[in-house]
Amino acid sequence: MIMLRIAICDDLKSERDMVKGFLRSFFAAVPYEYTLAEYSRGETMVDDYDDGSVDFDLIFMDIQMPVMNGYEATKAIRRSSHELAKKIPIIAMTANVFAEDIQKVLSVGMNDHVAKPVDMNILVPTMMKYL
Repeated sequence: MIMLRIAICDDLKSERDMVKGFLRSFFAAVPYEYTLAEYSRGETMVDDYDDGSVDFDLIFMDIQMPVMNGYEATKAIRRSSHELAKKIPIIAMTANVFAEDIQKVLSVGMNDHVAKPVDMNILVPTMMKYL
C-alpha cells in the first residue's frame, strides 16, 4: 500500500474542508493511504518544513494568505536545504485565473494551478500528475 503525505495550506477553513472532502472521497476508492496536514498560515507550514518536523509528497497552496502568501511560502520551500525541497509538487489553489496569474504561479516554483472554487474533477487529475 502506498502512503502519501499531503499538505493543504489555505487561510480559509472552508477551503481546507472542501479539499479534505475531495481527498477523502478519492482515497476511499483507490489503493492508497494518506496523511493530511492542514495549515492556515504559510509561515507555519514553512517553519514546520524547515525544522524537519514534516515532509510532504504534495502541497496544495493558497495564494492569498496573510503574513506569508503562497508565492512567498513556495519560494521559502524551494530555498530550503531539504533534499526534496526543489522537487516536491506544489499546486496553487487560487481564484486568480488569468494567464499572467498562472505564469506567476509557475515562475515562483509551483508546479501547477487549480482554480477556485476548486472542482474535484480538476483537483484529482491535477494531483495525480505528480504522485
